[in-house]
Amino acid sequence: MTAAAPVLVWTGDLFFRAKIEATARALGIPLQVSAAAAAPPRAFGGCIVDLDSVGAAGLARVAELAAGHPTVAFLSHVNVELAQRARACGVGDVLPRSRFSAELPQILARLHGGGA
Repeated sequence: MTAAAPVLVWTGDLFFRAKIEATARALGIPLQVSAAAAAPPRAFGGCIVDLDSVGAAGLARVAELAAGHPTVAFLSHVNVELAQRARACGVGDVLPRSRFSAELPQILARLHGGGA
């Protein structure tokens, strides 16, 4: 992971996409936004995954990303089973949407290589 590499964001939720983009822009952190079905770019730093958009069917791809990149996933707090499955696939940080939103600047900085 290099500091110049963008943070990959997989989401189909336009509200959270706009929130992530605005925060990243304010911090000067480049993003590569993609739908979960699209192939990831060749080079990126960390990865943010919207598990509600990806769903259980996309966990194999999420596991591939988590194996090679720092990955933070977020989802609705009521989706406990999907959170457990994502952790079992190797996603280290699986957060409810509320916590993800509250910690978004720190998450982006960490995934971009700027520390915690």
